[in-house]
Amino acid sequence: MWQETSASLASLRMAIPSSAPTIDTADTISFSLAFTTLHFPPTSTPPLARSGHRICIDNGNLYSFGGFNSTCRSTNNGLFPELWKLNLATQRWTLLSSGSPLEAASHTMVLQDSCLLIFGGTGYPWGQRLSNTIHVFHIPSAAWTGLQCLGDIPTPRYGHSMSLTSDGMFVLGGTTGSQYNMQVYRLDVTDLLWRDVTPRLSLTPHTDLTVVSQTFPPPRYRHEVVEWNDHLLMFGGGAGPQIFGFGEIWAFSIKLTTWTKVKCHPCDRCKKYPIPRKFHAVVQYGNYAYLCGGLTATKILDDFWRLHLPTLQWRRMEDRLPQPLYFHAAAVTPAGCLYVFGGVVRTGQEKRTNDVCKKWLVVPSLQEMVWDVLVKKHSESFAHRHFSPLLKKSGMCLPLKFLQRINVPSSSTSKKSSSPKPA
Repeated sequence: MWQETSASLASLRMAIPSSAPTIDTADTISFSLAFTTLHFPPTSTPPLARSGHRICIDNGNLYSFGGFNSTCRSTNNGLFPELWKLNLATQRWTLLSSGSPLEAASHTMVLQDSCLLIFGGTGYPWGQRLSNTIHVFHIPSAAWTGLQCLGDIPTPRYGHSMSLTSDGMFVLGGTTGSQYNMQVYRLDVTDLLWRDVTPRLSLTPHTDLTVVSQTFPPPRYRHEVVEWNDHLLMFGGGAGPQIFGFGEIWAFSIKLTTWTKVKCHPCDRCKKYPIPRKFHAVVQYGNYAYLCGGLTATKILDDFWRLHLPTLQWRRMEDRLPQPLYFHAAAVTPAGCLYVFGGVVRTGQEKRTNDVCKKWLVVPSLQEMVWDVLVKKHSESFAHRHFSPLLKKSGMCLPLKFLQRINVPSSSTSKKSSSPKPA
């Protein structure tokens, strides 16, 4: 597979109108499809290292809410009830909000239009303060709102998964800190009405429990889901010492509200499946789901896998994360660039990181490729609006959609617990 090429600013001649000024072709930077760690300029102050947070991403910004670090207990018991924005062009972090919501670990977060929707989560000690509220952050106005929902409101939880579909927003599974579940709820985002759509089986003294175990997935938390062909496909997760694998996965039918266990195909090269894990990350782009990192019973993982959704064929990718991670967060841009932020890098003392790494999941368009090169070399100029002579020649000829990425609207500038860990 093509892993690296060379992209020069001369390529702008193909990406911008022919009337553009001539650009010096001597300025050439390597463009790579491999995982690379971002190096922020000295004037950019990133968030502290964390785990159990969530991120969302659009064309211009990465948004991160929540997280936990056991070495930062001076405020909020090590929790980070704060929302950060990373501008991908200037590579500058900005703190947008702090202080709420307080349930800032193992929640879920999705981006819809100009709003971030956060559901669930736990405070510390784990499970003693839980949420079942949908908190909405309106990015242009920098305002938080708690949605007033009706219907079968889910019980408070953390470690669940969530998917925003054309049929509503679905919440699956999770834990209270003492009990795991595999409940399924759907929110009608138009009338804000929750509905419990959990499949149920009438049990009698004569019910064959083997049949039950083959009909419904076991309760779990810190699993991941993606939507495909009117189904929600569930990946991994755990419950206590039990960790779930990827040779077979469970599919929830959105239309029929039923579960089906489906068999996947192993990698055609290594003849293996991803090993069972929890605390991993899964993103979806096009016809593929991408899996990275996670934790087994004894090992932190750095592997990277791809599942072809139409055929359920796994493929182990040659690339790996820059370091083993779990409780990290991942998201992918509309153009197909994966970003991974934070996570635990060492057990025992539970060392965490605030590194951000990126990887193109597809060969991007020539325009995106050239923009990637410009960001690598000129993020400092973008941040200060002081364009180098080279950018003065080319900058105003770049497509408006890229220049707008520099100015995407934003708001502004203990005691041990026996509950399952959310971070």
